[in-house]
Amino acid sequence: MNLHQLEWFCHAYDTRSFAKAAERAFVSRQAFGKAIKGLEGELGAALFERDAAGVEPTEFAQLLYPKARACIGDYRSMLQARDDYLANQRQHLRLAFAYGVATALPEDFLERLEDANPHAEHHVEKHSVAHCLELLEGGEVDFVICSGAPRDRNLLRIPLIDYPTYVAVARDLVAFPIEGCTLEDLQSLTFLTLGDDLPEDRALAALFASHGMTLRANHQYKDYDVILREVKRGHGASIVPENCLDQVAEDHVALIPFPDDSFSWQLDFLYLDSSYSDIEQRTIDFMRAHAQLARPGAPRRRIP
Repeated sequence: MNLHQLEWFCHAYDTRSFAKAAERAFVSRQAFGKAIKGLEGELGAALFERDAAGVEPTEFAQLLYPKARACIGDYRSMLQARDDYLANQRQHLRLAFAYGVATALPEDFLERLEDANPHAEHHVEKHSVAHCLELLEGGEVDFVICSGAPRDRNLLRIPLIDYPTYVAVARDLVAFPIEGCTLEDLQSLTFLTLGDDLPEDRALAALFASHGMTLRANHQYKDYDVILREVKRGHGASIVPENCLDQVAEDHVALIPFPDDSFSWQLDFLYLDSSYSDIEQRTIDFMRAHAQLARPGAPRRRIP
């Protein structure tokens, strides 16, 4: 015997009709009749007398009905008690994102995380990479998503994203052939960056330096969305991961595959080597399930 059988029995008792009761239960008339017959077999007594007009409860069914209703009510009370308990147990988890991370993540990433861990309250804050790591190691945040975290720190990491990169720049600022663009061509552009703290910006400057060139950079911006907006206004160039191209894709903006394929946009999910609650572990498991949203070596998108 299961709860569905008791509920369906009560539907039939209330409606005096298997057809109407089946509609309430959202099952076929045949499936409903089979379930009631199975319940009668388990109880060893008939519950309904069937005729062309419908069904009539037997004397035994009249004795069983209030008890069935009580069982259903008790079960629903148990479910409500469970929901109330879990609601009171909602755990607050703090995630620190490095500047630029939120824009680079898939648009529904946080929504999917919340769906996967409904009993957690995920609070997201944005900081520099260095400060994110300080907060994590100091126990002030639970998890960090950033790029370029030093490998010598005692942190566990899940590779989350590795996207090919592009240079976004207004076409009237380009004084070189876009097809076959080289690193030397790019030194004529001024790149809008989030400052030397962002690992991608440091890596970009180091790449230029390794070729005997100096990166021309404007560090005044602290919000990547603002940088993308300024690029569209023709105020400079920016490195853009492949999944963000739609945010700057306009006719007057050139999207140039970065000439060095080794320069990619990488994000890691970081956490301490420690014991975690079930709710914290759900967040870690979600990140493992979504690791490497774009894998190295994936073909670049063709840009008209």
